[in-house]
Amino acid sequence: TIGAVWLTPSEIVKQRLQSGAATSASSAIKSIYAEHGARGFYAGFSGLLARDLPYRAMQLPLYEICRDAYSDKYCTPFDRGIFPHEAMMVGACVGMLSAGITTPLDVVKSRMMVGDSKGLSVSSVVANIYKEGGMAGLFTGVKQRVGYLGLSNGIFFIMYEFARGVLTDAPVIQIAGS
Repeated sequence: TIGAVWLTPSEIVKQRLQSGAATSASSAIKSIYAEHGARGFYAGFSGLLARDLPYRAMQLPLYEICRDAYSDKYCTPFDRGIFPHEAMMVGACVGMLSAGITTPLDVVKSRMMVGDSKGLSVSSVVANIYKEGGMAGLFTGVKQRVGYLGLSNGIFFIMYEFARGVLTDAPVIQIAGS
């Protein structure tokens, strides 16, 4: 995706900071450029795409399916739209499911960006991780990923529903009492 073009460099810098390989964003940027040139900012680009494309491909359609099923059961019988806290709950559940399913690809992306797997193909990195830690190795950090993406998706889908209602002049979200 086009977002990966700007996301990859920021992910590389962030991961250098998180791993302790750099003490500031500017030192991370300088060391990446000094070691690898401009290409260094795109290490793991294929891993980022391998993670983000499936995640995004399931996130919105799954939300639409789950929101419609929830609305059919809990909103339509009461002749009302979905409330913001309900959209948040459905969005959070979808985000957590999507995050859990794509965690192995996130682990691969991280290894390709800052680990000892720079320059390897996605399939080679998957094989190495599986050899080292089995299935558990592929799901390293799943709790944290599910937690933060659940929350961020909950917030995202409240805004999504609001924007959708404004753009279509047919609000899906209903404010209690309105």
